[in-house]
Amino acid sequence: MLPGVIGLAASLYPALSLYAVAYVAVPAVRYVLLGKSNAQIEERNSARRVWRDALRSGGAGLKKKLGSARQRSGKVRANNRSNRA
Repeated sequence: MLPGVIGLAASLYPALSLYAVAYVAVPAVRYVLLGKSNAQIEERNSARRVWRDALRSGGAGLKKKLGSARQRSGKVRANNRSNRA
């Protein structure tokens, strides 16, 4: 057994090594997991952009359908229990 501070450091070496590995591993794992999550979010956003552009560049038929839907939306009411007599 080594005396003093060197002995203390030697006895704590396994715990300090584990801490050092965890110090590097936890952010690395988090980086990978967030990368996967961000890729899924980007994929969803890309699909939304495609649909947004399709709606913006839609022809006269699409604009007519959307206008009709807007007019009907004011006439439609939700049929739930609070509306029933």
